[in-house]
Amino acid sequence: MAIAFDASSNGSWVPSPGTQISWNHTVGSGADRVLLVAVHLRGAQTVTGITYNSDAMTHVATAIQSAGVLRTEIWRLVNPDSGANSVLVTLSAAIDSSLGGSAMSFTGVDQTTPIGATATAGPDTGTSVSTNLTTAQNNSWVVDAVTHRNDIDITAGGSQSNVLEHNNGTSTIGGMSTRLAPTAGSYAMSWADGADHQWRHVLLELRDAAGAPPVVNMRRGGMFFGS
Repeated sequence: MAIAFDASSNGSWVPSPGTQISWNHTVGSGADRVLLVAVHLRGAQTVTGITYNSDAMTHVATAIQSAGVLRTEIWRLVNPDSGANSVLVTLSAAIDSSLGGSAMSFTGVDQTTPIGATATAGPDTGTSVSTNLTTAQNNSWVVDAVTHRNDIDITAGGSQSNVLEHNNGTSTIGGMSTRLAPTAGSYAMSWADGADHQWRHVLLELRDAAGAPPVVNMRRGGMFFGS
């Protein structure tokens, strides 16, 4: 069973002080489910926890600006409850700038080791961000999340699918997207806005529940599992 996209959702952008943000995300009933939640934070606070339907999620990776005021995080939950349930993001203190959240759910994901490689990046100034991730397993998906500093729309690279953009009421300044990685190797994910601003970018490898397919040895016939 190959990985398949299930659903996406956004929480409302919160520009005023508060310690939490919540929204509903609907997970389907397919097999081998995984939920990913991205946090887009402009402020010095940290994420202390995320739950889905009161089940605690696990932190995957964080990209933080050197000054500590721009942050992108991804958290994951294996076998999330199906149906419409609440995502709740809790911060260490009331936000001093603004906060947003995004979520994507998938089926066909390895339930023991759902996440393979990860990568984080982000220039303090630039018209775009592009980050490479080297996957280790065939038929993985690369999933990314990005946060952008200023109120200018951002656009995902042309190789990316299932693009989820987070709008703060003025412009798109955060997002998530996916890319199929059919063979193990290096894959780039990018976003652009056309002006010099700060970025924080997180990428991860989502592992196929079926694992890499066996290689057919044409000289012997049948399936070949080694070199």
